Amino acid sequence: MSHVLIFDRHPPTLAIYRRALEELGADCETAGNFTELKQTLLQRPFNGVVIDVLTAVRANPEEKLLLQEIAEAYPTLRVRWDAGAARIRGLVFGKSLAGDHPLRYFLEHVCRNHPPRAFRASRRHAIHLNGLLSRDSEFPPDQLERTVTLDISLGGCFLVTFDDHWENQQHAWLQLLELSDPTPIKIIIRRVNPWGKKPSIPGLGVEFLQLHPDQAEELRQRFQKR
Repeated sequence: MSHVLIFDRHPPTLAIYRRALEELGADCETAGNFTELKQTLLQRPFNGVVIDVLTAVRANPEEKLLLQEIAEAYPTLRVRWDAGAARIRGLVFGKSLAGDHPLRYFLEHVCRNHPPRAFRASRRHAIHLNGLLSRDSEFPPDQLERTVTLDISLGGCFLVTFDDHWENQQHAWLQLLELSDPTPIKIIIRRVNPWGKKPSIPGLGVEFLQLHPDQAEELRQRFQKR
């Protein structure tokens, strides 16, 4: 059974989402504001998060940054209640699931493959570090991609890239060239912003899986100087 957190500022639609998910066998909790959302994720592990589209669209910049961090840490389904058609429409990993029973798909094909985890909030810093990105840990020259961090924390970063072959949940390796220890960092892609699909910076939201303690300490020192 998947443990899912539903976030919506509007109680009527929140109740609709919860009822639909529980009918599919999910164990659900709800959050009605951003403070409650963050605290609940910090306190208990979840397999995935369901977020109302209108709530996300109306968020302020700081709140949108939190939603970005959540999307990089958890499988996330954006949902909208279509009152005219009396149905829930959904978007996961940039793919519309309106005609494919989005909640069922999310539970059976996404959450089921993602172990429950608690949220580890870490502040992001607008530090730009040049890097090399590779699908292979050996960094073969013909598979290297040049990139730069848009922002970074001890848990992960956003990498600017125009390559359209990356996928969510894909593993890769990142070498940050300005660090004293440029040992490649194993990462997992949590979010893909493809070029030309929407008005946003193209790139990848990634989570660090193997950050060396010396690298973490150097990043801490950079953060303190800002």
